[in-house]
Amino acid sequence: MTLRRSAASVLAGLVTLGTVMFAGASSASASIGYRAIGDYPSDVTCHAAGQAVKHLYGPLYNCTPHQFVPGVYTLWVRVL
Repeated sequence: MTLRRSAASVLAGLVTLGTVMFAGASSASASIGYRAIGDYPSDVTCHAAGQAVKHLYGPLYNCTPHQFVPGVYTLWVRVL
C-alpha cells in the first residue's frame, strides 16, 4: 500500500512538472526566434546585460517580466 502511494505521488509530481514546463514553453513560443539567456533582478540590469552581449547575439534583445517570479526579468536575445 505504501509503495502504491509513493508511486502515485511521484506520478503526480511528474505531471505537475510537465504542466509547469509546458506553460513555460508556451511563453517562449510566443517569442519565436528569441532565446532566454538569463534572469535579472531589475529591468535596468536586464537591459545592461542585453547591451553587454550585443557583440555575441546582435543588437536585438528584449527584457520581459518573469512569468512565475515577481520582480525578476528575463533577457531574450534574437537567434538567427
